[in-house]
Amino acid sequence: IFSKVRIFGLKKRRLRRQDPQLKGIVTRLYCRQGYYLQMHPDGTLD
Repeated sequence: IFSKVRIFGLKKRRLRRQDPQLKGIVTRLYCRQGYYLQMHPDGTLD
């Protein structure tokens, strides 16, 4: 799971400039799946 999160985080950071709404969508998706990740202002995930 952790490896997936790191890979996904890198992909998300590349896409964030193109689609700012993606961050909110992704956050809700992960919360729905049970992955409660903390979003930081710079777009990184804990």
